[in-house]
Amino acid sequence: HWTHPSGYKDQRVTFHLTQFSILVLEGLTAVLSNIYNNPEDKKFRTLKYSNQTVQKRILVHDDSIVILHLAGFELTDLAFVCNTFEKENLEYI
Repeated sequence: HWTHPSGYKDQRVTFHLTQFSILVLEGLTAVLSNIYNNPEDKKFRTLKYSNQTVQKRILVHDDSIVILHLAGFELTDLAFVCNTFEKENLEYI
């Protein structure tokens, strides 16, 4: 079990890595690494639903959406957007 330091919804979040495909892990790693390494570049903070790569490599697994929320992404009508970035949060993920 892993608990987010900010007490994300006061729930314990359990991730079973065996449930993730390699592509999902690689996709999440790429997105979060880009934000971590380029915190001022807003192009890395938006994941459009219409993007085929986002659909195939990230949104195919429900737990990836939880991870995006933990990293500060919020659901909008057209995309996941990370408006609040805290480097410390990504270090825990």
